[in-house]
Amino acid sequence: MSPGGPIAIVNNLGDDEFCSLAPRNMSESIQSFDRLDFNVEVVETHFEFETLEEAQALLGFYFGDAGRAGAKLPVGYRVGVFHKGTNAG
Repeated sequence: MSPGGPIAIVNNLGDDEFCSLAPRNMSESIQSFDRLDFNVEVVETHFEFETLEEAQALLGFYFGDAGRAGAKLPVGYRVGVFHKGTNAG
């Protein structure tokens, strides 16, 4: 990476099915990056599991009982791509 070169950071934005399984807030504030003059692209996506058992195993590993109980095949996920010094956006 060159000093003054482009930078991009991808982080959770919250207010989605995935982050709602966490016992504490695990999302990033758009305002904190806005103050640093980053641009943001919001991406609405999801995790896609092949079986409910697979979803329960992975989400249970990260979120315990709440993850197992909230497991389903697609789990909505909202991320922000924060960028600065790039041609994107």
